[in-house]
Amino acid sequence: MRVFSGAFYFFLLIYGLCLSSTFGYVYQKYTEGSHIIHVVTLKKGENTFDLVKANDGKGRETLSSMAARTKAKVAVNAGFFEIGGKKDGEASLTLVIKGKIYTIRQKKQPLLILTEDTLSIIEGNPKDYLSQTVSMVAGIPLLLEHGEVVEALKKQISDFYTKPHARTAVGIKSNGDVVIVVAEHGYLKDITAMTMGDVQAFVDEFSKTHPGKNAKTLTLAETKKFLKEEFTSKTGPKGLTLLELATFMQKLGCVTALNLDGGGSSTLWIEGKVVNHTVGDCDEGEGTVMERPLSDALIIH
Repeated sequence: MRVFSGAFYFFLLIYGLCLSSTFGYVYQKYTEGSHIIHVVTLKKGENTFDLVKANDGKGRETLSSMAARTKAKVAVNAGFFEIGGKKDGEASLTLVIKGKIYTIRQKKQPLLILTEDTLSIIEGNPKDYLSQTVSMVAGIPLLLEHGEVVEALKKQISDFYTKPHARTAVGIKSNGDVVIVVAEHGYLKDITAMTMGDVQAFVDEFSKTHPGKNAKTLTLAETKKFLKEEFTSKTGPKGLTLLELATFMQKLGCVTALNLDGGGSSTLWIEGKVVNHTVGDCDEGEGTVMERPLSDALIIH
């Protein structure tokens, strides 16, 4: 399994692009080769944290919508959830918001636990932390513990662990700062499987970068060129394996870290807009450029 080289980390730590440093947080976008990784560092004692359930408890809702209605400063997707069928939007793992239980597994597990002004990552049984003021969401797996990569992570061989994907994770530094990491990943789609919805999405995307162009003014040559780039490009962002994610967060100075839902769910919202490239709803492998509605989100004020 490949792990990032020292040179790669040197580049990240020296040349990370700092786009915001105000009101309790710093946002950086790291780019090197085929990697695009977004990092938000939240300063200890200068932020409040909360978990929010979609639509006040039912179904799914985009992160943009949840962040706007809660007047968030920063927001990121949180727990794993079900997609499709009668269980659409239900939490797949433990989810408790201010004492209200949506789903709970009463066994030892990696948990992100929140009170209004503190955030912690532990391995424990959620029943031991239940109260009317506590929120918690489970993640898989625990990435770092006591500043070290969790040993069990190095032995995993399934695709979920070893293949690059878009990733979302939360970590805590020794000084108490909280770190949010979202890594991008490009998914390519077979052009023969293209739907009319995909066509409209690509036209909309093209018009954003080509002023004056729309479905009526887009030429056949422009359409072919644009679709060829979308479907055949091999230069899109390459995601991270879970071991790479853990090592990256360790290099950022995290002493503990937890992997949250990723893939098409990975979404980072900062002061009014989504900053990462999002892909897919039901199946991110289709490569559709859209913001996936989520079950729940981590909100920061």
